[in-house]
Amino acid sequence: MSDYDYKTILAPTKPSKVKGVRDAAERMEQTLANAINAGCAGGWEFFGTETIQMETKGGLFSKPEQKAVTFLVFTRPKPTRDEPPASPAEATLTTSDARLGPAT
Repeated sequence: MSDYDYKTILAPTKPSKVKGVRDAAERMEQTLANAINAGCAGGWEFFGTETIQMETKGGLFSKPEQKAVTFLVFTRPKPTRDEPPASPAEATLTTSDARLGPAT
C-alpha cells in the first residue's frame, strides 16, 4: 500500500494577464508558477507533470477525437493516526469518516 497521497490539477493552457509583462512566454511561465504554488497549499509537494490522451465526444455526425491533456501532480505523505490533518477541510472529512465506523 502506498505511503503517499496524490492529487492532480489540470495544467493551465492559456497565459493569464500579468501587469507589466508583455511576452506570452513570460506570462505563461508566471501562470504555471502560480498554479504550482496554489497546488502546494496544505502540505502538498509538486511531483511532476503527466500528459495523457483523452477521448472526447465528437459532434452528432463526427467521430470521437483524441486530445492530449496535461496534469500537474502533487504528493504528500499520508498522515499517521497521531498527526493532525493538514487543513480544516480534511478535519471535517476525518470526523465524518469516524461516524461511519471502521472500514472493513
